[in-house]
Amino acid sequence: MAMIDPEQERARLAEPYSRQTDEELEEIAKHVEDLTDVAPQSLRAELSRRGLTQDPPAEFSDADQAEPIFRNLLTVRSYWNLLEAELARGVLEAAGIECFLFDDNMLRMD
Repeated sequence: MAMIDPEQERARLAEPYSRQTDEELEEIAKHVEDLTDVAPQSLRAELSRRGLTQDPPAEFSDADQAEPIFRNLLTVRSYWNLLEAELARGVLEAAGIECFLFDDNMLRMD
């Protein structure tokens, strides 16, 4: 497998980032952990070129936060078949909806 030159990759990524709107770049910056190793550097360069700042996500801003954040969960659907449940989870995640399967490990053990 060929090694990717980081400088070439930064230059390659600079072009698509330059075509995006400020809002699109800020949305990408919110999910910087999903990017490749070189992409955040190109993203930061484009953000600073535009005078935008890349603030850390609010959930990580206070490392001394003592209380956990609880969210209300909603059961979308129940499945008897683990494969169908995994497919539905994949569709939701592809749409950007955070989700998880309850008791999927129990079904795998059965």
